Amino acid sequence: MNNNQKATKRALLTSVMALVMCVVMLVGTTFAWFTDTASTGVNKIVSGNLDVDIIGEDSNEHVATLNFTKANAATDAGATEAVLWEPGCRYLTEGFRIANKGNLALKWKAQVNKGTTASNEGNFDLLDVIDFYLVKGDKNGEGTRLDEFTGNLKKDETSGVYYIKGVMQTTAGNDYQGLELSGITITVYATQDTVENDSFNNQYDKDAPIVYPAGVTSASFDAATSVYYYSTYGGASVKTAAGEDISSHPAVVAYVNNSNVVEYAADLRAALMNGATEVFCKKDAVVSTVGSHVNVVRDVTIYANGADFKGGDLSIHAGGGNYVAPANNENTINIYNAKNLTVWGEPQAVGRVWNVNFYDCANDGSNFFMYRGDKDKTDTFHLTMTNCTANGYSDSTVHATADGSIVIKNCTFTNNCAPVNIAHKQSGTLTVTVEDSKFVNCGKVNPANDYFAPARFVNNSNVGTLNVTLKNNTFTDTIGTNGDILLGDYRATGKSFAFTTNITTDHPVMVKSSVDAASSYSGGTINVANH
Repeated sequence: MNNNQKATKRALLTSVMALVMCVVMLVGTTFAWFTDTASTGVNKIVSGNLDVDIIGEDSNEHVATLNFTKANAATDAGATEAVLWEPGCRYLTEGFRIANKGNLALKWKAQVNKGTTASNEGNFDLLDVIDFYLVKGDKNGEGTRLDEFTGNLKKDETSGVYYIKGVMQTTAGNDYQGLELSGITITVYATQDTVENDSFNNQYDKDAPIVYPAGVTSASFDAATSVYYYSTYGGASVKTAAGEDISSHPAVVAYVNNSNVVEYAADLRAALMNGATEVFCKKDAVVSTVGSHVNVVRDVTIYANGADFKGGDLSIHAGGGNYVAPANNENTINIYNAKNLTVWGEPQAVGRVWNVNFYDCANDGSNFFMYRGDKDKTDTFHLTMTNCTANGYSDSTVHATADGSIVIKNCTFTNNCAPVNIAHKQSGTLTVTVEDSKFVNCGKVNPANDYFAPARFVNNSNVGTLNVTLKNNTFTDTIGTNGDILLGDYRATGKSFAFTTNITTDHPVMVKSSVDAASSYSGGTINVANH
């Protein structure tokens, strides 16, 4: 073997050994991947701020006081006299604007804080007989009831000019003579609006929490040292005494009393018994009603903030027994973002009007509204349900027999036997509108003469009028033989009279409007005959 061959072999061997060493090293490093790093600066993370103010009609300065004015103030010598309230009179405040001074879009509501104004130990309050409206722009406009109005402002935006209009009820009697209305306040509550977008949509703030009154925070509920609570059903509310263990009666409800002082309560009944007109619940708390039928005797607004009332109810019965009749002929209940809170009542023959409004509420195993009574009653109602959900109730989720109106919009009913069950009995008119709502797995397998159906309407009055409008609703997996929509009462003991239903739908729905089986229907007007 010559020297060249030996050199070649040595070179080859060296190469093989080098290759083996590389493999060993590769295995020893568990097959590490190529790596590299890079970094970049992230633009500033800035939180938004919510800032609302009441400013003047012609200035950007905060308005500390809004005065009611008289007509022809510039020319009428009597216009400088005191503003005196009497039945039927109408007064406007000075003009004002709402300014969004923050950098987030907001929605806002205005409320008159109803403290006592009476000079006779609070027995009579002028504010009990004065209805308030929000008038925009035109002083001569009718305006919108203050408790029904919601405004919207983008960041840095200022509203047009508004006025608060007060109208004294013509039913106000002599008890309200000589009382003074002064020192009332108007509060604007603002929360986030669904305008700004995150990376997905603009719905992240649709459930933004309420704005609490001054001094009330999420932590202040836990820090409360004394609260009102309902000690014995049928008795009176009491306040935790010094040294009493407050843990057995934790604060879950806050309200501002007639002296403009924040009070706390352990249950809803105690708050309402002590005159609360605006109730602010601790976020996601469990709020007891203590027994059934919490009496409503005045206008009430409940900002539930996700609180769960466990199927308790507000009573608009006021027909005797332990029930107390409200002082006013017309009363309004507003409920925001509550869980499992029901309104219940029986119309009476006194001509009272109840306005009941549910916004963004959710009931699971509880009904929403029941207001039924005999045909000779005269009390009426107006119900609205907006963006609400109901699940798993075994009977009628919404049931009414009285004159008035029902508006159900953007609601979802799931696993309910009879979500909307209307049987009009009184001699006047009931108007029902159900729009953009979903009915999923609703109805019940029962004999064909039963009343279970997702939407059921009957006119039980031979002199009364029932008008039904169903628009753009969807029905999925309906249970039973009565169809999606049942018009009339076909039970052996049932009797119904003529009424009209107008159906607008993008998809055929199953409608039963005669003794025949439910059949597909693509929309239009159905005139149901007597039977």
